[in-house]
Amino acid sequence: MNLYSFSAITICISLLIALNQKIRGLKFWSSFFKSLIAVAGVLGTIWKILD
Repeated sequence: MNLYSFSAITICISLLIALNQKIRGLKFWSSFFKSLIAVAGVLGTIWKILD
């Protein structure tokens, strides 16, 4: 997995989480940035373990 696919997967998952939070009544952008940081951390850890 290269950096571009890592970034695309991270942004897509973060968008899905933020949209779900918006449906629940929370703010979109704050949810997006929080989930972006969390998803990038988890995927980065998994990437390092598999590499």
